[in-house]
Amino acid sequence: MIKSENSLSILHDPNYLALEQHYLDHPTVLYTGAGVSWARDARYGLRGWDDFVRRILIAHEPPASPALAEFDRKAEREWADKPWDMADWVVDRCGPEAFKRLVVDIVQREENFQRKWPQLSGRFLGSAATLNAVSAFCAQLGGVVEGTKAPTLRVSANRRVCAVVSSNYDCFLEAASASMFIREVLKPVGAVGSGGGRLDQIPVFHVHGYGPLPERVRKKRPRDIRRPFVDPVVTTSDYEAAWQPENVYCPTMGPQIHCLRHYATLFIGFSFRDRWVNGLLRDLNVERRERRDRLYHYALMHRDEMGSRGKGFFSDLGVRPIAVASFSEIPALLGHLYRQGLARDHGEAGVRLPLVEKRRGTMTRRDTHLSAAQYWDALYRSRNRAVRRLAAADSPDHVR
Repeated sequence: MIKSENSLSILHDPNYLALEQHYLDHPTVLYTGAGVSWARDARYGLRGWDDFVRRILIAHEPPASPALAEFDRKAEREWADKPWDMADWVVDRCGPEAFKRLVVDIVQREENFQRKWPQLSGRFLGSAATLNAVSAFCAQLGGVVEGTKAPTLRVSANRRVCAVVSSNYDCFLEAASASMFIREVLKPVGAVGSGGGRLDQIPVFHVHGYGPLPERVRKKRPRDIRRPFVDPVVTTSDYEAAWQPENVYCPTMGPQIHCLRHYATLFIGFSFRDRWVNGLLRDLNVERRERRDRLYHYALMHRDEMGSRGKGFFSDLGVRPIAVASFSEIPALLGHLYRQGLARDHGEAGVRLPLVEKRRGTMTRRDTHLSAAQYWDALYRSRNRAVRRLAAADSPDHVR
């Protein structure tokens, strides 16, 4: 169940108000963690780090293996604050090659994706409110297509979001966006030399590795395996090998340092259990203090989890936490923040959008009017289909 905006006392939180002001005036980066890939229905997505590693163990071990009970015992007692030790233990049982293969298999399992297109399953998307909201937040409308059976939208990237940094191995955010809007608003960047996309796309930097979208074999075409892929950064040794702060070409460090140094970043679904990321945030916060730069980052955190952190934890990171009573508040919160941007740009009267002729994809001389609430609702509930036909007339790059 999605919370309504009126029930959010958080909108008066000083940290939220500071985030809102920054979002209105400056470009923002999103930093997504495992919570963004969570779905209400456990058949879809991934339910955090512990669930992800546990799934790998289950896929490798026989059904009656005592390893699962041992894993659960250690996860509760020994690994609560040592997630990398958990991964090291499972890798020792599976072997590194099998572990890497299982990472991709778990991300690409059939339940998560549509059969015909490399897009997210509609059932998954309907069960993942935060994923749906983050996808909508990264988009903006450019017009409404006239003459279609269902509302059909012209969509491009939200100009207020300049990048997404993701610690996730999955491509669910990009697949969700593709399922909602057909056009590739988000561009996964997962390897050295892979392009950052067009100027009308938002790059998603997978700094811990990237399991690509599943390939669909259609009309007996050969399988295309040329998608970018970085081996998952999971174990302690993986981190030590990948964490190269002195290497400006390192795909793990380069995007993170640039984004976190120069842009206010909103963390969503991130637990701050990653000591490497925490260390980077501390170093950059010291750097900002030395040059008297008052740039802050923001994080949507569950109230209980936020309270479990020691005094000064977030201050040392340069992060201003925004406490939510339930993760179900996040979609409404992102919707409110987005609508504040619309009000700044278009006034309280709402947004005028051009009507687009269905067959040729050209602008008519007429337009339509949407309130800020209708605009956000159109993005959040979008399941475009006719845009595929429109794209052919608009730009060859958009054709699937």
